[in-house]
Amino acid sequence: MSITMSKRLGYAIALAGGLAVMSVLGNMAHGDPHFLSAIPNWHTFIVFPIILAILLVHTSRLETNKAFRSLMHEGNKVVLIASSFFAIFHSIHGYFYFESRMFFPSILSLLMTFVATWITGFVFTGIISWIVYKFGSR
Repeated sequence: MSITMSKRLGYAIALAGGLAVMSVLGNMAHGDPHFLSAIPNWHTFIVFPIILAILLVHTSRLETNKAFRSLMHEGNKVVLIASSFFAIFHSIHGYFYFESRMFFPSILSLLMTFVATWITGFVFTGIISWIVYKFGSR
């Protein structure tokens, strides 16, 4: 048994929301009004292992087949949804942050944020899936 779509969406919203909060706080701490980053400092990365560990431990307890691939698959589904939400947030935030109202930089920001967040989430999903698979409850 896998987790339901509503729970998956809840984990994705938690991950995207955590990334959004850490991104805004990190950019505020940076203090440069001409610079906006999706992942401004290493503190932003804290959100990935926390949310993904909770998700993957929950998934491993629900499934009778605790295969590494099923954990990776479930984590990647959530990361893909969360990356989309966070990229949309960051693009809209940048659109209003710089007050230039230019369309092309917003679309470029959307694509770059999505790819960076998805790749980072994929790597963290692999690491945490392996840890849960090897050392999780048996």
